[in-house]
Amino acid sequence: LSVLYEVGEWEKSRDSDPAFCEVKRKEAEIYYRIIQPRIKKRSAKADEIITTMLTGSSQHVNAALLEEQLQTGLAMKLRESLLCGRYGQGGYETR
Repeated sequence: LSVLYEVGEWEKSRDSDPAFCEVKRKEAEIYYRIIQPRIKKRSAKADEIITTMLTGSSQHVNAALLEEQLQTGLAMKLRESLLCGRYGQGGYETR
């Protein structure tokens, strides 16, 4: 998912390039808005955690926590789906 990629880039650069981090934050927010209704429907708590992360301080950005909350909200294992070529082919592995 693009939101996870953008947060990973933001997290790696948070101490070295504030302008780049702000771009990554905005990109992550935009990508998250696309999937937010699905996340919120399955887990209001996951949505709250993700939204707080994307709108909070850069020091609180945590890609691992984001991945965990996305998995909760999407009811799927992200890395397995991505690595096994199942993402984007309609063959999501749901929990």
